[in-house]
Amino acid sequence: SYESMPMAIMGRILCGFGSAEVLNRQLISTCVRFDDMTAASALFVAFGASGMSIGPLIAGILDMTAGRDHHVDVDLPFTPRGGIVYNHVTAPGFVMAILWLIQLVGLIFFFEEPVRVNNIEYTPE
Repeated sequence: SYESMPMAIMGRILCGFGSAEVLNRQLISTCVRFDDMTAASALFVAFGASGMSIGPLIAGILDMTAGRDHHVDVDLPFTPRGGIVYNHVTAPGFVMAILWLIQLVGLIFFFEEPVRVNNIEYTPE
């Protein structure tokens, strides 16, 4: 409805703030050899595009299957008055929250700073 338009606009703004495309391109330009930079940028765009097309597919599948027959309502003290509702509408959000949590844990424990091959100070070994 018309009343939900401010919420939709705020969602798009938050998605824009969460976009790390500039950071990823900077990392590619710093840590990938000049000969391989085009291929790395193409892979970055390809994986981003596949994620943007697979995401709505999974959301559609979850919309058809998850929570249609039951309504789970968890009432926690710090949540809004209706509690946390899990149904076919909120299932994609819960899946994404779990995936983002897995990614955060993976980044915390497994991320290593790459070698900066395009720096002036870099000397090949």
